[in-house]
Amino acid sequence: MTPPSSGAPSTDLSDLSATIADRRAQVGIRVLFYAGLGIVTALLFRAPLAVIALGLLAVADVWASHAWTRVLRRAGPGGPGRDGVVNRLLWISMPGSVALSLYVIALWPHEPEGAHIFALSILAAAAIYATIKAHRLRGLLVFKVGAIVALGLGLCVAEVIATGMARTSIVQLAGVTCFVMVLGLCAAQFTRLHRAHCRREVELALAREAAERAMAMRTHFLARVGHELRTPLNGILGMAELLGRSGLGTAQAAQLRVIEGSGRTLARLLDDMLDQSRLEAGMLTVAHEPGALGELALDCAALFSPLATRKGLELDVRIDASMPETLLLDPLRVRQCLCNLLSNAIKFTSRGTVTLEVGFDPAAGLAMLCVSDTGIGIAPENFDRIFEPFAQEHSDTARDFGGTGLGLSITRDLARLMGGSLEVESAPGVGARFTLRFAAAPGPAREAQPAHRPVLRTAFARASSA
Repeated sequence: MTPPSSGAPSTDLSDLSATIADRRAQVGIRVLFYAGLGIVTALLFRAPLAVIALGLLAVADVWASHAWTRVLRRAGPGGPGRDGVVNRLLWISMPGSVALSLYVIALWPHEPEGAHIFALSILAAAAIYATIKAHRLRGLLVFKVGAIVALGLGLCVAEVIATGMARTSIVQLAGVTCFVMVLGLCAAQFTRLHRAHCRREVELALAREAAERAMAMRTHFLARVGHELRTPLNGILGMAELLGRSGLGTAQAAQLRVIEGSGRTLARLLDDMLDQSRLEAGMLTVAHEPGALGELALDCAALFSPLATRKGLELDVRIDASMPETLLLDPLRVRQCLCNLLSNAIKFTSRGTVTLEVGFDPAAGLAMLCVSDTGIGIAPENFDRIFEPFAQEHSDTARDFGGTGLGLSITRDLARLMGGSLEVESAPGVGARFTLRFAAAPGPAREAQPAHRPVLRTAFARASSA
């Protein structure tokens, strides 16, 4: 009953999701059908046991629809896999199959003789419905249709044995013949649907391979172009730095600062594009090495302190005193994320305070970096948009504040890669609060425990420990 599998169990449950959603959406229609069928059964054949079996079938159908949904919700990474899910769905479907069998068996002995034809028609309709609705679940479909075939033919054979072929009426033979023909149509329909499903799987596999090749080619192209552009760009920035030390006039020095700023912007753009491409291709990996998160935060704040001072902003760093001395993390990626958040906070704040909070939750195993500001803020309906690559809140944001729209997208992807998340709280005019969480564990103690460098703590308007 379980389809064979090779290698790791399949976890693609998209087709199962479609089948289960369709089943649950139509459960009300099926219950109404059972009610109508019960009325017909009671009026034509006066079979109370068959009516009771229909009631059990309706209850089993409703229960199975909800149980299927629960099984699918619990499936996923670390779950039973596709084969395990199909097996559970099969067991959940058994009460409904048993109730249908009881209905047909209870209806079969009743007069008039048309009860046999009516029962076989119900079985044939159930086979057709199962073929159409459950063709994605091959194991479940074979079980259901097989049970229907066995029950229908078994009843027909038992009737022939009990009454004798000579007493078997033309109506009964016609009913059996029609039943077998319908089952043949079900088999043909299943074969057609199975072939179409296999063809779609092949097409999807080919499309996936083509997309992966295109992604790899794009990543390789960007890496090559980035390398070729970075070499002359480093030469431009190096010569600009040397030129700045040669005693230029005021106007020339201002023009040189524009050149340096433009060069650094282009260098950041190249780095962001390469990181975004590697993230999309799944080629970016995360290291786990001991690092002092508090010192890393102070270093990043020291880097942005001159910019905050020029804008008249207060840069406040608050480090949780109970945080471990070292944590197992990726210092390079954490620094990249934190620099993106601090850069945005200072960029979009014209007056007030930018606050950096550093903490660690040992129970959850998550480190926390929270950057809040008193800047222009973000409308809640734009929260999803700001995390899209090359997107900003408004079309004029890039013109007024600069930027490429890659920083937050890369930061969120890196946070997920490190086992965490990036969340935002904001409202227009009241500033924004970005909280970066990532998986971390206490690291080994360092041999020498250096004190925090006082020059870092005085490089800002204020730095404190909370």
